[in-house]
Amino acid sequence: MEILNFPFMQHALVAILFAGVAFPIIGVFILYLNLIPLRFAMMHIALLGGAIGLYLKVDPLLLGLLCCLFSSMALGPLSEKMKLGVGI
Repeated sequence: MEILNFPFMQHALVAILFAGVAFPIIGVFILYLNLIPLRFAMMHIALLGGAIGLYLKVDPLLLGLLCCLFSSMALGPLSEKMKLGVGI
């Protein structure tokens, strides 16, 4: 367990614990609200924002979050207008 002496591994362990609690809860709401197609769209938009952030040497997390924010403002009303299904 010497590897846990490194600060980055301690941070990773804390992040894994938080993700292990948060992701299943968020997943239940995604399934309950029938947001499956939007989930894939937002996931790929965040990935695109992170990649652009890395390319521009800007914080990829910040740019990914900004891309998700702006895309959610566009996709939310659009999904209601188009009546997107669950995608199953």
